[in-house]
Amino acid sequence: MRKSFFILAIVTFAMIANVNLSAQFQDLDNDGWWDIRNYNDLVTLSSFAGYWNVFNHYELTNNIYVPSGTNFSPIGNASMPFRGSFRGKDPNNNIQYMLVGLIIERPNNDAVGLFGVNMGLITNLVLCNFDIWGKNQIGALCGLNEGYISSCQFYFDIANNNFNETYVSGDTLVGGLVGANGGTIVNCLSTQTKLPQYTYVSVIGNNAVGGFVGGNTIIDTNSMDNNEIFNAVVTNGYFPNNIGGFSGYNDGTISNCKVGGYTEIWDSMNGLRFGGFVGNNNDGTITNCQVGDSVIVGTNDRYTSYTGGFAGKNTGDISFSSAGALIYAKSFIGGFVGLDSGHVSDCRSSSMINAKLGTYGAADNVGGFVGCDKGLIQRCYVDKGVVINAPFSNWVGGFTGRNVGEIEYSCAKDTFLLGHNSLGGFMGACFGTVHDCYSRGEIHTVFRNVGDSIGGFVGVLEPSGSVERCYSTTSRIDGTAPGAFAQYWDFGWWDACDYDLRCNRPYYGIGYGWTTNDMKISLWPYQYWDFTNIWEFDANQNDGYPSFRLVPNYKVNYAKNEKNIEIYPNPVSEVSTINITKPERGLTTIAVYSISGEKVENLYSGELTDNENSFNFNGSNYSSGMYYLVLETINNRIVKPIVVQH
Repeated sequence: MRKSFFILAIVTFAMIANVNLSAQFQDLDNDGWWDIRNYNDLVTLSSFAGYWNVFNHYELTNNIYVPSGTNFSPIGNASMPFRGSFRGKDPNNNIQYMLVGLIIERPNNDAVGLFGVNMGLITNLVLCNFDIWGKNQIGALCGLNEGYISSCQFYFDIANNNFNETYVSGDTLVGGLVGANGGTIVNCLSTQTKLPQYTYVSVIGNNAVGGFVGGNTIIDTNSMDNNEIFNAVVTNGYFPNNIGGFSGYNDGTISNCKVGGYTEIWDSMNGLRFGGFVGNNNDGTITNCQVGDSVIVGTNDRYTSYTGGFAGKNTGDISFSSAGALIYAKSFIGGFVGLDSGHVSDCRSSSMINAKLGTYGAADNVGGFVGCDKGLIQRCYVDKGVVINAPFSNWVGGFTGRNVGEIEYSCAKDTFLLGHNSLGGFMGACFGTVHDCYSRGEIHTVFRNVGDSIGGFVGVLEPSGSVERCYSTTSRIDGTAPGAFAQYWDFGWWDACDYDLRCNRPYYGIGYGWTTNDMKISLWPYQYWDFTNIWEFDANQNDGYPSFRLVPNYKVNYAKNEKNIEIYPNPVSEVSTINITKPERGLTTIAVYSISGEKVENLYSGELTDNENSFNFNGSNYSSGMYYLVLETINNRIVKPIVVQH
């Protein structure tokens, strides 16, 4: 009897609500979805919690332009979430409508956005030119999502420019689209048209701040798939922590997502855990995600720690992902992860690193892939041409600054490394386990031939460290009596390690020296190596040196939008030639910038030919140091380092 009464009560409430709805809204096409025709209809929907139940469905039937001077009240809250359905696309005419100029100024409120708390369905809605201000759980579309969001867009629309910029501001859990996600978000975009040097969304907060979502957290079933963020600025106020280009904090699942365009993640107050994709991946799972070449993490005048081109800190799982950011930070800096205590596999870093001198001493723990590793890294690599500029830093490596965990089947390829003490082509110092890895490139000190513990593969092998079946073909090493494989051997374990004699550096008790020819064609240097399951000789890979047989990560297609740009020689003392093949059509500008961001030379402006284009950069006109070649088109901005060395 009680069950029947309860069911009758629900049906009765639904009938009353629908009667009330018919007095407030129209359904002109009789499709069962109430029409949201104008801003007044939207205000009506937000004004009564009875309209938010699971039986009610709403759709935009026009573009809605919000009157200036308004202060919208979110749809749904913690005590009465929105449980209905809302769509911005009319399936009959296939038009996706826009909501333009939404203003919400509620600095003392939590769960602020067009929808405060969502436990229903939101789909095919476009938000542009908004100004959202709250306290915690703040996002343009939704403050807290525990429902399902799909195929939505948010961006700054020049044609409907009501503001100088588009903002989402708060304290904790602040995101461009959603503040906190405990549900599902799929197929959403941050921009409709990519224009060079244009910011679409500015996201500002102190903790768990992301260009797309502040935190992917709250419950165990949260997930995000196939979403993209372009041209955002993600920054902080006071006491900043966990800031990311896509998500500030993650303990859920993120897959097939991307940060691109001219996105900047910058720190104004000496923060912790900044990442091009995620600030803090705290036991979360991330797979097949990307950070583009034009993403910038950190600034020139602050000292951010735990900073990575992909993640500031990782204690979870990251796989099949890549990062190509430009990084400015103080310590625990990695081209992919600043500090790793989790599991990273099948990932790539092509990030450029500029380590800053810290307030209380030199920067430390700087690596082309990870600043400091305390976890497990498998089948990962640092791409060729990566520059690590850490002139006064300690524990600096082409792959990792310091290893306390385990690294296997990984490499640092053709990197340029500038540091001070404990430098290695693969790692600065080894306290953990490394096996089946290799390093290539050049190692330099800021004061030529002055620097301690410098080795072609590892600077210092500590007593607790172990290195097995690794090799170095590092071509040039500066420092105080550097070692071809290692300089300082503190009685750690090593076995079956080799180095190329071409570096012409002393042997310090670790590794066996071989000629280049022997290392490329002979199995003799690798008597105890597995050339059946792990290693192989492939003349088309790794310049003929042994490469990995097991799922070679450098053969994985990351679908990265790269231009074919070659700078040779680099470093340059006099003149370098810049070759650009298969360029994008349309207006292209090519310029050189200093490390501080000042344009120092314009090389070209116009359309490039379809095949090959060549330009000269005269390094003799500049002082020694780091510069950047910047190629810009209407859709892309590619940044490549140029090192001038006299």
